[in-house]
Amino acid sequence: MKKGRVIPALILLVLLAAGATALPGLFFKKEISQKVTGYELTGAKMLTPDDYITFAKADPSKGEYPDLNIFYDRLQNHPYIKSLEMTQGDGGKVKIEIEEKEIAASVFVGEKLVLLSKELEVLPLMKELKAFDWPVIRNTRLEKPAYFKVFADSTILAGYKIARACKLIGGTMAANLSEIDLRKGGDIILVFSDMRPPVICNRKSIAEQILTLKQIREMGEKFTLNDGVEYIDLRYSGKVYLGNARKLEKKDEKRDNNRA
Repeated sequence: MKKGRVIPALILLVLLAAGATALPGLFFKKEISQKVTGYELTGAKMLTPDDYITFAKADPSKGEYPDLNIFYDRLQNHPYIKSLEMTQGDGGKVKIEIEEKEIAASVFVGEKLVLLSKELEVLPLMKELKAFDWPVIRNTRLEKPAYFKVFADSTILAGYKIARACKLIGGTMAANLSEIDLRKGGDIILVFSDMRPPVICNRKSIAEQILTLKQIREMGEKFTLNDGVEYIDLRYSGKVYLGNARKLEKKDEKRDNNRA
């Protein structure tokens, strides 16, 4: 083939390749540029669908629909959304399916109440929350929250394990666990809304202690747990102490004196 014919052939080949690359992009732009007529969001439990849509700065009541790519990015950055899928169907309605982050507990960090995810991520407590049904963890050593990062204090692990263990057991154990006092690294005190005596446990063998507590709660009616017991002590392996507050105070005082 002569050189004069090679050059036009190469130019034609390049143009065809460029056209083939550009066509899918043109069709995609045409698809996402279709006029949005509304949103249908599913998977919302912590907030309402409207709360999530408002967070993405869209207002269907006023006909305000952001560009779909921008809307998607804003929604993906919501503190409570783990993942989402979005498609635009016929008629312009955008269907959004979200998966929310799983919350393990709430935590007081200093005087600020935050949420703790299953992955130990610190999340803000938003005023739009539909319900609040997580145990409150108190007295960690952390004084200031760092949002969207792993909780930066190892004392939280015991509280996290207790909250998760109670949730796995389920029933009244999960529903009525209201407070986990970590005492800044000391022995832990648990409070249940359906049980008057607090529960004292240590940071070792948490699973064993929670299973023992489950059995005690199931037996509670047989020995009038709420009437005759002021505290339940699970700190000693294989033993359960049911006592009164004075004995507990003396025991703690004696232990503190021995440490000094």
